[in-house]
Amino acid sequence: MLGSLFETGCLWVVVEPIGPLVQGLLGLPAVAGLCLVLGVLRKELALELLVALAIVQYGPSASSLLFFMSPLQIFVFALVLTIYIPCVATIAVLGRELGWKNALLIMAFTIILAVVIGGIAYRILPLFGVR
Repeated sequence: MLGSLFETGCLWVVVEPIGPLVQGLLGLPAVAGLCLVLGVLRKELALELLVALAIVQYGPSASSLLFFMSPLQIFVFALVLTIYIPCVATIAVLGRELGWKNALLIMAFTIILAVVIGGIAYRILPLFGVR
């Protein structure tokens, strides 16, 4: 299914609305934003998806994350991925156990928290020599 979404160009439609947030605030390449969005389905596969989509976008030489991302960007990506929304299964359990209103509030809070902390890290870490 992911392959068909990519081939039809539908996958990249998601990138445009989140571009200013991902590229501007977090300093990540557009493909990383797509992986953050799709990471909700299987959070542990988001990093593998990042490499796969990077190879598709940049070619076989992008098999190393350092080809298209700096160590700072890799750190920010991992940080945001760790904090933001849990996977769909966790969201379903939250909704069932705490109610959907509370589950949506938790999701909104974790997304905002992840973006704020990622944005701060992207701006502060270079002061300590992380590039």
